[in-house]
Amino acid sequence: MSKTSIGSGRLARLRTGVVTTIACVLAVGIGAFCVWQLSHYEDGLVETFANQQDDYVRVVADQLSRASDDDAEALLGSIGPSSSQYWTVAQDGSLVFVKDVDETNRYRGFSAQTYYDSSAAEGFIDGLAENGVSHAVIQIDGRSFIASGTVVERGGARVSLCLLTARHVIIDQNAYLGARVGLGVAIGVALVAMVGACVVMGLRGDRLRDRAEAAEDEAARLRETNERLGRQRLSELLGVTETSDNDEDTGGDDPMSHEVRRVYCFKSYLNASHYVSFDGQRGEVHPHTWQFGAKVAVAGSAEPRPFADYERAIEAVFEPYQNRVVNECEPFDAIVPTLESLTEVLGEKVRAVAAGMDARLVEFEGSETPARSYLLSYGPEADDGELS
Repeated sequence: MSKTSIGSGRLARLRTGVVTTIACVLAVGIGAFCVWQLSHYEDGLVETFANQQDDYVRVVADQLSRASDDDAEALLGSIGPSSSQYWTVAQDGSLVFVKDVDETNRYRGFSAQTYYDSSAAEGFIDGLAENGVSHAVIQIDGRSFIASGTVVERGGARVSLCLLTARHVIIDQNAYLGARVGLGVAIGVALVAMVGACVVMGLRGDRLRDRAEAAEDEAARLRETNERLGRQRLSELLGVTETSDNDEDTGGDDPMSHEVRRVYCFKSYLNASHYVSFDGQRGEVHPHTWQFGAKVAVAGSAEPRPFADYERAIEAVFEPYQNRVVNECEPFDAIVPTLESLTEVLGEKVRAVAAGMDARLVEFEGSETPARSYLLSYGPEADDGELS
């Protein structure tokens, strides 16, 4: 795997982690905002109910200050006392009425502070005053109540009047709040699903990226192996063996090794189709227009031939392959017709043609696009430098 692939893979994983983290932070933030909104709405709902309850206590207190004992008891029992909403009355600091007859008998003679045992409840009772109704959320026996109360004068005595309503009743009976809670739960579930999807997609993307990189590396390895085997097979078919540097330096008996004076340059085009096979899988047949360039050197002492003679002889090399599927022609029915193998096979044929005309092929270049070519150089570089 290349350093570029490793770097891009790490960058992609880092990007996945950042996106997942942002999604998690966003989900937590939205969830916290929803919880705050619900809590804020509940507080507003409790405050609105407490104000309405204050108005009701004000009306009852006004009637209680003028009613007889029987009328007062009937008035206090008119709301249908229950464990969720009821009245308490204390006269000169002692309880005289709590919820109903049973509770009243239970707490009769007790001080109001005994019943209102929490610090918030005691503060609420102590803060009651005449000519005004106040409210607070207090705790009684571990339950939360909305308490509204006032003080009235009755028969020369100071009477504390309180109406208690369980807080959960207000919340549970509010349909709009229930809908908002349901919506909040739905949003929470959606956020959890979104975060989970982001994490799963990120992990899946990393796995797919790793597989793609591994497949790319394997394909590169197979291409390299295929090209090496193709060159080896080509060398076997052409009978070409590698020579040492000393053999290349000597130049042998080549009469042109120091007498090159003229070089002819030819360009030829091969219009044909081919396909390439990898791992035994045959690719699709597709057309090409290959361009080949040949540099043919003639010794200064040799009689030059007409330009057209060389040109016709070289064009004849390409004629058997024109407008055909190259894979069906020898020797490409046995080797893969890549740009390299085409250049090497055709180069050897042009080289043989040039030798038959008392000339030598110096260079042979094949290209399938303007940006991709394959060059063969024949003979010592010193000879090429002396060509004019």
